[in-house]
This record gives sequence, C-alpha cells and structure tokens, in this order.
Amino acid sequence: MTSKPPPPTLQVTSLDHLVSAVNNNELLEKSSPARIDYGFVNCKTEEDEEDLFNVYTALLQVLKCDINALHAACGQGKLAEYIESEFKKAKQLDGNNYYATWFMQNKNLVKNPYSKK
Repeated sequence: MTSKPPPPTLQVTSLDHLVSAVNNNELLEKSSPARIDYGFVNCKTEEDEEDLFNVYTALLQVLKCDINALHAACGQGKLAEYIESEFKKAKQLDGNNYYATWFMQNKNLVKNPYSKK
C-alpha cells in the first residue's frame, strides 16, 4: 500500500493577517508581520495606526481593491503608489474623504523594507 502524500500546506502571508484584521475590525496584533509589510510600525501614535487601518479597511471593504495587486505592490515597495491610484480611480481625492486625505498627507508611513530608499 502506498500512502497518499500530505496535502500542500498553504502559506499564510502578511496580507492574510491584514485581511483577517480588517474583516474582524480589529487592529493587527503587535507580533503580526503585516505591521512591518503594510507600514503600521511606522506610525508614531495610536491615532495614526487607527487611521492607517481605516485606509486599508476602505481599500478592502469599500473600494474592493484587488488584494493580489495590493500584495504585489507591498512586495515591490510600491504601496503608496498603489493606494493613491486606488483612491484616484474611485475619485476619493477631492478632499471629501477623510481617510484618502489623511493618507495623502501621511503616505510615507507605508514605506516597508521593500521600498526603494
């Protein structure tokens, strides 16, 4: 008898951590790798962290951005460009959307280890 090989193990990514946190409306755990990849470690205040979280909530739940494109932008160090383009596409940069406006003033926070220096 030959035994079946075990099913492949799915890798949990930092995007999975972020999506789960957004879906549960809970800030990321301090140990989550998404804190580094998606810029939360750059926040100086809890208010900035909450605003950044709400930017991602808007992207994922309201604008329904392509999560694979978000993850790719993260890996390429181009989160700021991607997020700005999503807000532009949705015409959210007219000054009437608090989180889009906040993001444009704080987009340096989403720098991650993959960003070009």
